[in-house]
Amino acid sequence: MIRLNDKEWKDFYLTDFFDCRKGNQSNMSGLQPGLIPLVSARKCDNGYKGFVSPNEKHLFEGGILTLNCDGDGGAGIAYYQPNRMAVDSHVTALIPVLKLNKFHLLFVAMCLTKQRSRFGHGYSINSRRLSSLRLMLPIDQNGNPDWEFMEKYVRAKENEIIRPFLASFEELIVQNDDERRLSETVLWAPFDFIDIFDIRKGFYNKKPPCGDEGAIPFIGATDSRNGFAGFTTEEDIAKHSKTGQGINEPLNKKLFEGNAICVTNNGSVGYAYYQTHKFTCSHDVNPLYLRNMRLNRHIALFLISCIEKQRVCFTYARKWRPKRMVKSKLLLPVDENGKPHWSLMESVAKSMESRLIGEYIKFAIEQTR
Repeated sequence: MIRLNDKEWKDFYLTDFFDCRKGNQSNMSGLQPGLIPLVSARKCDNGYKGFVSPNEKHLFEGGILTLNCDGDGGAGIAYYQPNRMAVDSHVTALIPVLKLNKFHLLFVAMCLTKQRSRFGHGYSINSRRLSSLRLMLPIDQNGNPDWEFMEKYVRAKENEIIRPFLASFEELIVQNDDERRLSETVLWAPFDFIDIFDIRKGFYNKKPPCGDEGAIPFIGATDSRNGFAGFTTEEDIAKHSKTGQGINEPLNKKLFEGNAICVTNNGSVGYAYYQTHKFTCSHDVNPLYLRNMRLNRHIALFLISCIEKQRVCFTYARKWRPKRMVKSKLLLPVDENGKPHWSLMESVAKSMESRLIGEYIKFAIEQTR
């Protein structure tokens, strides 16, 4: 067993190992949705505030640490960042001046975060304090940081956490022939959307206020992130009208129950996402509720794959609004009575999920060896 108390420790200046560069993203409202993580001074989610598109500001490469400079509860927390990212101005990027790997950086992040109680809105981390900031690290017999020990410690901790987690997933792996049956022996038939779904209209023309405190997803016409364009609160939803001004509408017109499939009808047309919880959405989204059958996650995932096959029929110039969707058709596998074969759809989705989880488990176990 690798124990921290078995090592001698010594304090070092942070700047002995890192080049400290302040984040540069300050105009949050001007950022466009995209695939690049935006790291902010949050106390959760590895600091991720959202995902944005590149802009004229410098992006930071992965393989570094980020340090929250201020914020309630978030100041002083350090995160390892494996991917290219945008960094807001309340965060400092710590770029290694030595060749440090993921395990070294995770250890240093832990040591830095241990000091978080020193910082807050009244005592933030500025450039002067960064230059004098020290951290305690285990040392070797020559009094230098023992990077080999740090790597072994983090690897052991990772293995200790991951292996039981992976073992629990192994019980979910189911092997069956439903995927083969679907492609070889099952009949398919077209159905009118209106016979399968209760098709609703989305609500907002203008996005309601969204921020870190919100818990209700706002679903927009995006091609990623399960349609999430932000999170808002029921209070803000109640105050905000369809266009942001003018007559306000009752809350029940703005909120949609979960267990629904949301389909984008404009912009990135034809993308579909399963929503488990209550949400609000743009008028560029059609919420769909299954008729005569209770929807579950696996049936929803199968239906989504069928719905998205029709993306090629629609573009920004040919929207898939509800009035057009009621005339659309959906190709589905059928049972011996010519009805949608719901049990097969569910089984196929479970089988595919199990196969993918199994592949991931094999990969993850190999990485812990």
